[in-house]
Amino acid sequence: MFRSNLGTLQLPKVGYDVGRNGLPLDLGPGQRITTYLANITLENIGKTPINPDGWSLYMCHEKLIHPMFYNISGLQFAGGGLILPGNVTVIHIKGCMFSFTPYLGEDPRFKAQPIQPGQTLIIPIVASEFLVSRYSVYPNWYIANRSHTNLIPNTMDNDRKFVGPFEHNIQYTRYINDLDSIKLSPIDRYRGYRFLSKPETKSEILPTPFKKTESTGSVSVNGNWLIDYNGVRNLANIATYLQSSIKGESGLSLRLSNVADGTRKVIQILLSKPAASTNPEAYTLQVNPNNERIVINGFSNAAVINGINTLRSLLAGGRTIKSMTINDYPRFPYRGLELDLASNYFPPSTVKKVIDVMALYKLNKLVLILGEENGWRIEIPEIPSLTKIGSKRCHDPSEDSCLFSQLGSKPDGTDGGYLTVNNYQDLIKYAAVRNIEIIPQIHMGVKARAAIKSMRVHLMTTKDKSMVLQDPTDIPRYMTSTLYSDSAVNPCLPNESTEKFFEFILTKLKKYHESAGVPLKYIHVGGDDSPPPAWLNSTHCQRLLHLEKEDLYLELKVNYSMALGDIATKHGVGLISLEEFFMAWPSRLGPPRIVPFLTPFSRTRFGNSSDIISVSTTINQFPQRRRPQLMANSGYKVILQPSDYTALQFAAEPDSEMPGEYDSRTRFINATKVFNFLPENLCCNFELTDTGSFGCTVPDQCEPLTEKDNVLGIQASLSTRFVKDEDTLFKLLLPRLIPFAERAYHKAAWENTYLPPKQIFNPQTGPEVVFSKPDLVARDEDWTRVASIIGNKEYPRLVNVLNVKPNVLPPGAKKEKMGTKELLRVDTSYPGLTPQIKSSLADWSNIKNTTDVTTLKLKDFQMRTLFNGMQNRRLKSIEQTMPLVYLSLKQEILGNVTKIRREMELERQRQMQAAQAMEFRRRQAMIQQQQQANQFARAQMGGTNQFNQFGMPQQPAQQPGATGVTNQQTAGTAQQAAGTPVQQPRQFNPTG
Repeated sequence: MFRSNLGTLQLPKVGYDVGRNGLPLDLGPGQRITTYLANITLENIGKTPINPDGWSLYMCHEKLIHPMFYNISGLQFAGGGLILPGNVTVIHIKGCMFSFTPYLGEDPRFKAQPIQPGQTLIIPIVASEFLVSRYSVYPNWYIANRSHTNLIPNTMDNDRKFVGPFEHNIQYTRYINDLDSIKLSPIDRYRGYRFLSKPETKSEILPTPFKKTESTGSVSVNGNWLIDYNGVRNLANIATYLQSSIKGESGLSLRLSNVADGTRKVIQILLSKPAASTNPEAYTLQVNPNNERIVINGFSNAAVINGINTLRSLLAGGRTIKSMTINDYPRFPYRGLELDLASNYFPPSTVKKVIDVMALYKLNKLVLILGEENGWRIEIPEIPSLTKIGSKRCHDPSEDSCLFSQLGSKPDGTDGGYLTVNNYQDLIKYAAVRNIEIIPQIHMGVKARAAIKSMRVHLMTTKDKSMVLQDPTDIPRYMTSTLYSDSAVNPCLPNESTEKFFEFILTKLKKYHESAGVPLKYIHVGGDDSPPPAWLNSTHCQRLLHLEKEDLYLELKVNYSMALGDIATKHGVGLISLEEFFMAWPSRLGPPRIVPFLTPFSRTRFGNSSDIISVSTTINQFPQRRRPQLMANSGYKVILQPSDYTALQFAAEPDSEMPGEYDSRTRFINATKVFNFLPENLCCNFELTDTGSFGCTVPDQCEPLTEKDNVLGIQASLSTRFVKDEDTLFKLLLPRLIPFAERAYHKAAWENTYLPPKQIFNPQTGPEVVFSKPDLVARDEDWTRVASIIGNKEYPRLVNVLNVKPNVLPPGAKKEKMGTKELLRVDTSYPGLTPQIKSSLADWSNIKNTTDVTTLKLKDFQMRTLFNGMQNRRLKSIEQTMPLVYLSLKQEILGNVTKIRREMELERQRQMQAAQAMEFRRRQAMIQQQQQANQFARAQMGGTNQFNQFGMPQQPAQQPGATGVTNQQTAGTAQQAAGTPVQQPRQFNPTG
């Protein structure tokens, strides 16, 4: 690991500014990608020059820089590096890491100059795809030389204040016509909901129970009440959980005691079969004022815990509870959350808070990603390298002491970590008492880099080859979407070392669970498919070519999936993986690797002694949208995890100032979208342009589901690639996890009104498909009820009981004319939140739902939302309160489409001209080099004595300009940002 502190080197102030998105770029025939322009700036804020020698700037940039000059076969830019305007050379290190080094080569035209005090060096770049949020730029940029590193101070802020504003639509939209990325104005947020009042929500429960019957009377719980669990040993820990939960919800300290039947002022928990259901999680809860008793009767421990969490919700409304009977059971047996600890580590204290939130809303499966490409987070004492290397990221190009810095990690390795055996077992126990099963996830496909690099060091230190995951002599010929070329395990290694590694880890995890008293039921292996070149270019896999299979890659894939399934079955553990891990190419739809996997492996390949579970992450793409039904109909158990609805790492709003990810299909996922998901009607979850279809599609576009019982449930996910702190984690989770839990646990009546389309014959037009209109009014009224409970009850619980901070969105506002007056109507996303207003003449103050603003200039005002002292970011102004303003913004974007397209086409042509000029210079350089080589050969044949001291032919000095390197710096064009490949042969030192 490198040491910190570069001594007297003046550190620059860094900036990152996006110029525009949506620029098309041609890479060749049929290869057009989208790119964006950005400027990286280095400002000298010191009093002495920043000399260009001896240092490099390192930063994580998830989008590939200058894709037109990147050679995937060589895994580097053409010539080994790219000279950019500003005379710096950009090098791709590995993953998201790039370095920018002042050019000090032989060509005097490109030699970097010192950055003088007050001077700013501008480095324009072209990058793939788009970037529309400041939170898409990683923090913790640093300077490094051969032995030291220094963080650049202004990049150490998790709010990414060094990233410039996104003010124009070409900056905050992903591509042309991208209306989903338009920033929401106050009127967009104004809904005018008729929320339930706080008293009305006192007895309301989330998730909604199956049946609740209220009657006259009530009980008042106070400190004299007791908790009775009848001395049942299995319920002792659960009774303690009930005791601590009641104290947290109401402040009451109730004693545990075994009391006689009929004793008053008792909360009793029982284990017996309720008459209401045969569901193993079914329970009844009775509040009886006549004998002042509350009885929870559950089918199982899990059922009793569900009942306890229902009682907690009732107590959150106050200590006086109405007389009622609740008969309840969950909709799905699997109600999960996948939490990524590998990308960025979070300690056990944070994981316990997540578990507490899940328990509150009756979620029962927590998948912890413990081994992935960017981190290994579980201790295996027999293989110390896994945590010594895999749990840390630092500035070590050799990766002998840690993984190389990624995802904005600090170069000194201080922001890593892992779960010790004791930590992990403590979490298992903590979760079990709350009816939550922890499922470990260890990636065993293309995202296994942390384990691969750790096991390489294990081999170096122990000479143990039995669990090697990759052949270090193989030359990679692939690059993943995360810019790695060495992250895929090799299933062809001698002695089945990859499978042995998996089995060893599985047996250790199984032992951890058994020691904690909670058996390991499932292991998740990730399942992202390895690119075919990762295996087919392996010397060990090539030895199998004699098998003369129709498709060797497919054969390897099937065998590897079966091998892991057999190992899991051997140990009595179910195997969970993404659906593509169990799927092959459909010969009827096209050639291999052109269409997505759609044909499941026969379920009989894996036997029936253990569960094989497929996780479906795609819903809204054809033909991938057919996968969950195909898997279920083929006999696999299926978990629905549609990224369009349940990927909570996505932003909650299309706002460049709000944390959260996005992709080309999904810009944001708000709470109502999560709430509207239809897990039992997968053919009606599409945002189609035809409003008459109500989000449904025809059967030809969506496979019918014939084996409904094979769908176990649904799962939300939270990737932490861009999440560096606990506050951001919970703002992404909450409150959206609450409507997710509602859909996982409770089936609403309005869901049944989404019916399959009917085919009719129209005499004029022929056959037509007609969609029945679902009860959208009931759906919206149900959401208003749920939102009322979230605002009035759940926000206070989360903040005051669990000490977590859910996201607070800005208020909505709408201006209306009433006679001669102008009224400003204001609301919030959830009741109980307080809208505030501020002007240039007055500080923040609360504002009523309706305010007379006839004499005010609204453009001078700002708005925000408060809750218990928490405030969200401020809105710049509330001038956009009239509908016409918002409509005009849309019209402006649509009206400029032709102009923007023309500009983009001109920009694309400039890029192509720059690329063609670069290719011409490259070829000229190659011709000159070939001419020089011919001259050497002729000189040797002519008997000249041009030899060096080693007896080798002496190469004459290279003539200036022979490399063909030029530096086009035409201002304001992509050609300026394109840069110049370094053509001259040279060695690159990644340490700068």
